[in-house]
Amino acid sequence: MLAQLTAMRFEAMVQPANAYALEWRNAGSGRLQLIWEAQENGIAVEYTREPARSETVRSRGRPLMC
Repeated sequence: MLAQLTAMRFEAMVQPANAYALEWRNAGSGRLQLIWEAQENGIAVEYTREPARSETVRSRGRPLMC
């Protein structure tokens, strides 16, 4: 029972409306750009910057990016 509930919750969390998909795209001159893809109100959207709540939250992830 708990396993089923956990699986159902996970499936809901990873739906396009509730999660970001990351994609590397060619930005020209051999550079790659990270794109965040999501759905907002049923419409596909893309971000070229991390769609976090604030600059402070975004900066927390910078040390992890290579």
